[in-house]
Amino acid sequence: VTIEPRNNITYAKTRLSFDLSNGRMVEQSLGTLVSEPADRKFLFSAFLGIARVLGSSYLLFADEVTFACMLDGRAIYNINSTHFYQLEIDGETTTKKRHKQEHRVISQMKKILSAGFYFSFDGDLTALRSAAAQGKTGDARFSWNTYLTGQLTAQSVDKAWIVSLIQVFFSHPT
Repeated sequence: VTIEPRNNITYAKTRLSFDLSNGRMVEQSLGTLVSEPADRKFLFSAFLGIARVLGSSYLLFADEVTFACMLDGRAIYNINSTHFYQLEIDGETTTKKRHKQEHRVISQMKKILSAGFYFSFDGDLTALRSAAAQGKTGDARFSWNTYLTGQLTAQSVDKAWIVSLIQVFFSHPT
């Protein structure tokens, strides 16, 4: 499975390929040709991580996003819709009953994620303004997807792939 950023939102300079036999991720240059079947190649607005749902692994994407505003020089985006892609990693099996349960959980997660979730490619939104001004990093306690991006961090994937997702009520004067 190969994922790469949409052209209209460019922040990652690589694509990620997942080896389904062992769950490992490999970064490749966007200039490299990929011979992946069309149903296993994804374009997305933001990659949110790898979710485990009732024992199955899913790639979680922000599919459609809208620009919300600029804040302290950062472009802030709102998630409108998400996409879950099931990774059929060797050894994972799904029964018909469990698949139905997974579908219900994913439907609820999609509903939740389409209401008030924001991120920025330009910096961690969990960093307080004063802390960010001092060059300090964000606070993982306020990032909704810290656990989901753990495998990316553990496999030393470029930080451009990792966005901190926050849920807030957001209002900006026009």
